[in-house]
This record gives sequence, structure tokens and C-alpha cells, in this order.
Amino acid sequence: MTFLQIASLLIVLAGLFGAINYLFLKLPSAIGILVVSLLASIAVMGVDLLAPGLGMADQVRATVTGIDFSDALLEGCWALVVCRCAACENLGSAPAMAGGDLDGHDRGCVIDHHYRRGL
Repeated sequence: MTFLQIASLLIVLAGLFGAINYLFLKLPSAIGILVVSLLASIAVMGVDLLAPGLGMADQVRATVTGIDFSDALLEGCWALVVCRCAACENLGSAPAMAGGDLDGHDRGCVIDHHYRRGL
């Protein structure tokens, strides 16, 4: 799986699990998503236990082991978490360049810009 596919899958699953939490469990967001994720994992293991011919556990194991987590975290998630938009490449318009204060998003964009350029 490519990084974009992994990121898309994680965002969709987080949204789905968040909706399930909001509609049914009504727990705080982080805890609810964690609980729903745990229940989904247990459901996959249960389906594999009841119908081993489907090979669901093998498929999930192959997908998870096929992901290079260090590469996905260091190269991809850094950009998704720190710099939330594609506009971060335009640092000339950042408030710091004009003498203004940086908000959290602009600081993240500047950090991401320097990280990617090796400065």
C-alpha cells in the first residue's frame, strides 16, 4: 500500500469509528475511537475464528506487515500532522516574513519547510 492509501484508510476509519462513538457510545472522542477500534479488531478475530476458510486474519496480517510504518510516520504523517495544507510551500506570505506573529499552523509550515529542505 502506498502512503496515500494508508493515510486515506486511516482517515476514513477514524471518521467511521468517531461516528459510531458519537451515535452509540457517547464517550470522549479519543477513548471512543480507541474502544471502537478494539471492538473492530475483536470482530475480525471472531470472524476468522468462526470462518477460518475466509482467511481474514491472513489478509489483515499481510496488509499490516506490508506497511513500512517508519517510512509512513517519518515521511508522510509528519506532513499530515504538522502542515495541514498544501499552501505551506508559499513561505513568502507567512506572517513571520512580514514581522507578524506566527500561529501554530504557520510554525508547523515553517518547521516542515526546513525539515524537508534539510536546513
